Amino acid sequence: MCASDLRIQTVGTEDVSALMRALKALARDLDDPFKATPDDISKALFGPDSFALALLARQGDRVSGAVLAAPLFSTMGGGPALYVSDLWVDVSARQQAVGKRLLVAASIEGSRRWQTTGLRLTVYRDNAPARAFYDRLGFALNEKDLSAFLPGTRVAALQEGAE
Repeated sequence: MCASDLRIQTVGTEDVSALMRALKALARDLDDPFKATPDDISKALFGPDSFALALLARQGDRVSGAVLAAPLFSTMGGGPALYVSDLWVDVSARQQAVGKRLLVAASIEGSRRWQTTGLRLTVYRDNAPARAFYDRLGFALNEKDLSAFLPGTRVAALQEGAE
């Protein structure tokens, strides 16, 4: 792949299936569960209650990368930041700056939409290539920071217990 042939584009409604394939590939690469549906993704990206952005990297008709992100308020950063929940680059396109270009484009789009000034993401401790990639880009990896997730069924139980 020639880097000059690469196009980064905002995901439209017609691109949801391509985005789903990319996100599922990321989940397989990381051995993570994947529960999102096309409807879930569409609700997050489009319409009056949308709250996320997604970009695809393409060379011709082939998707070579994807990013999914949403804004958050960071007290550490002193304002809005863009949380990159998913960044995937096809194995055939790695070492060609696709991931960097996706992050750059996402940061620009986040700034435009939500005035974000920083990027935040989570990287698995045992994913040495990803950690090295983020280190080269200047991300500060916080070794004491742990990610925590409470799934919907447990959120419901938490809410019930609050009454």
